[in-house]
Amino acid sequence: MHRFLHHRPSPAMIVALLALVFSLGGTSYAAVALQANSVGTTQLQKGAVTTSKIKKGAVTGSRVKSDSLTGANILESTLGKVPAAKSADNASALGGYAASSLARVAFGSSSASVTAGSTSVTIASVSITAPAAGFVLVNGYVTANGGTGTFYVRVRDDSTSVTSPWFNGVTVAGAYQTGGNETVFPVTAGTRSFSVSADDSSATFTGYGTISAVFIPFGSSGSPTSLSVKSGGPASTTPQAIPGH
Repeated sequence: MHRFLHHRPSPAMIVALLALVFSLGGTSYAAVALQANSVGTTQLQKGAVTTSKIKKGAVTGSRVKSDSLTGANILESTLGKVPAAKSADNASALGGYAASSLARVAFGSSSASVTAGSTSVTIASVSITAPAAGFVLVNGYVTANGGTGTFYVRVRDDSTSVTSPWFNGVTVAGAYQTGGNETVFPVTAGTRSFSVSADDSSATFTGYGTISAVFIPFGSSGSPTSLSVKSGGPASTTPQAIPGH
């Protein structure tokens, strides 16, 4: 025993033993010896903080960099409706009217023989379906080929037997004399038929007719049931003639 105590370890041996102890227990020492708030970004390895290590709800809006999130980061189905976007609910319509209810047009053409002394001869007709209450602008034209005398052009709503309030006279003096008439008819929803005729003819001729009908949902005041006439009053049930033909 006495001999063993006289063989003290050399300084090099002591250093080597200390190095071995620290190498084996250094991790535990570091964990115990770390001070609060002493680990920063430089101590963290890249990818060390994963999703599972972040507490649910720990990241708030104030911790997110402004303008750093894009549409790819957002689940759109979780978003509420933007107040200003509510008008998009009516994108398939205009003022509540479907596109097919804003305007419709139809056209017809035909011919017929007109004899002198005839009261009224239908030359051409057309049908149009009104999707709602509104107005139909009807344009009718009759071209007379042959004969001598006069006749009058009139357009008619055959569904209600309402006729244009004005006649437009045509003097026949040879081939291809043309006269026309235009009238706006208030209508309700449904299919309506219109015609153009040669009335009160004093001539015998072959008449060639064309007629067009355009449905419009609004009158001059924006209402689907009233129309301003020349006198300034509303005409909700009476057709309005358009002079000049």
